[in-house]
Amino acid sequence: MVLLELLSRAYSEEHEVEAGELYISVDTAQVRQLAVDTYERGLGLFRTIEYEDMVVADAAAIPDGERMIVQVGDRSIGVFHHGGKWYALHNYCLHRGGPVATGSLEGDTLTCPWHGYQYDVTTGKFLLDPGVGLDTFSVEMSDGKVKLRIPTITMGAEELHEPSAVSRPAALAPNQFRLTDLRPGRAVRLEVSGQRVAVYNVGGTFYATQHDCTHEGGPLSEGDLQGTVITCPWHGSRFDVTTGKLVRGPAQRPLQTFRVAVEGDRGRVESD
Repeated sequence: MVLLELLSRAYSEEHEVEAGELYISVDTAQVRQLAVDTYERGLGLFRTIEYEDMVVADAAAIPDGERMIVQVGDRSIGVFHHGGKWYALHNYCLHRGGPVATGSLEGDTLTCPWHGYQYDVTTGKFLLDPGVGLDTFSVEMSDGKVKLRIPTITMGAEELHEPSAVSRPAALAPNQFRLTDLRPGRAVRLEVSGQRVAVYNVGGTFYATQHDCTHEGGPLSEGDLQGTVITCPWHGSRFDVTTGKLVRGPAQRPLQTFRVAVEGDRGRVESD
């Protein structure tokens, strides 16, 4: 009955308040997701959430008070060593997707460099509305390595007697990406021989350049890709990703480029 009441409130066009009833706020997004889950299960589908432990850095590379931005699949994640503890947050501001993990950190307050939205770095909560926040990830130390626990969602067909086995894709090398994870007009950050690179999908063709802008090191994978031109999110420098050529300042130098090889369902950035 509770579920039916929530669904009726979320989708009903009746807006008159009934006298004597105490109303609570209904999260319509959660209700819609519940409806989708119910529909999919009726079709014999199910979601399986699994967790994969991934080593992303040496602990010594992130001393207390520092951070590192790492790329896990299509997720950019900020790993913080803060106050003797470790935290990991999705590097994607709730406002317009700004690179929030690259912003200033004062006390526990992390400020997005794009529009000043602020979060608690220890919880990921948005300070103006603690009911929402950035996705967070569990961080563990193992043999001097920083390990993140990353959730993955797998869709599959449900069997009545014996659940089907969930196939897990092979792990990617730091310089690899899955073609399906990088949609046209998007970019992702990878690493080649210890150097950070940005990979771009331009109409189904993949290009790679150095990741950090030649002006002040802005994260190009977080920039706006229009056609073949990437705009740095920090100060607006523009580059042609197919050649690395500088299109507009304030940067004064072009980008280093890298070769992208495609094999099957994966792409690979090569240092030479």
